[in-house]
Amino acid sequence: MMKLISLFLVGSLLVACHATQPTTQTKSSNPPAIGFDISGSDEKAIALADQVMMAMGGRKNWDNTRYLTWNFFGRRTLLWDKNTGNVRVEIPDDKMEIYFNLQDEKKRKSPAQSNRRNPK
Repeated sequence: MMKLISLFLVGSLLVACHATQPTTQTKSSNPPAIGFDISGSDEKAIALADQVMMAMGGRKNWDNTRYLTWNFFGRRTLLWDKNTGNVRVEIPDDKMEIYFNLQDEKKRKSPAQSNRRNPK
């Protein structure tokens, strides 16, 4: 479940930040993370990730950003704290909030905590 949610978050971020124009970013402007296997990675996936990074304002801006929030077609809102890994998903139609942490291995293996809010 957590892998599915994580993939959903990353995929949604890619869609939300899709670059509409080709970029001229060089590999040095978006260096790979420590431990990233470039040789075992798809070149097109790396190019897409570089485009997304540029669409978000570049690596420096990404590194200096703490909170990200986005909305899925008015049905669901996500808030992600990059520093702590905390994620909150709000689903107003279902009166539900889901909380999980992307960095906590124990919590990632267990179901996400959810709270149903009382209807107003």
